[in-house]
Amino acid sequence: HYILKLSFFYFVNSYLILFYLGFIKKDYNTFQAYLKSLFITTQIIGNVIEAAKPIIIKCFKQAKHLNDHVNNWKFDYSLASPTPVFFEYLELVIQFGYICLFSFAWPLAGLFAFFNNFIEIRLDSYKLCVTCKRPDMLTSPGIGIWYNILQFVSFVGVITNFAFLYIYKVDDIQSLCSHIPAWLLIVFTEHLFIIMKLLFMYIISDVPFSVVQSRRRGKLYIL
Repeated sequence: HYILKLSFFYFVNSYLILFYLGFIKKDYNTFQAYLKSLFITTQIIGNVIEAAKPIIIKCFKQAKHLNDHVNNWKFDYSLASPTPVFFEYLELVIQFGYICLFSFAWPLAGLFAFFNNFIEIRLDSYKLCVTCKRPDMLTSPGIGIWYNILQFVSFVGVITNFAFLYIYKVDDIQSLCSHIPAWLLIVFTEHLFIIMKLLFMYIISDVPFSVVQSRRRGKLYIL
């Protein structure tokens, strides 16, 4: 419940302005420009700050103990603590929401998210191995409630994408199918996509078959 409440707060804080620009004010150009600024400017600045902060702390502490004989383990203990796992998950889920809910306004959002995550993986690796303390080991069978949050965002994404079609492309759709009301065609297609998503969720297993086989072999070895 704690994760759900905080996630809801961050979702409202992150997405409310986009819903207002895209679906209430219906200012497509401002909506698209704001989405571009999020992916190009905000994420770059966020990565720079996230990478620079522990490096600056480490350099400051190295300069402080420059003339002191400090054991390595004492110096490592004085390093900055790693970012809590909650905020790492939250960052990725919010980014997933931007792509899933609003990428119809700027299809290149997914590509920029890919490059951003590629760089962030390297930055996080450097941060965990060099500039931060070793994180405490926490075991988990999965990502927990975050899986349900991602599923919810993906379902809402189907609705927002077809709502975008109705608001901005209804005339084009009506010209293609003049004998069927545009809103009826959009609602039917939206329900069809949701059914297809549920069908794929049922058919495609969350655990690959190779992992299932490895688990079975491991149980046999234990027996």
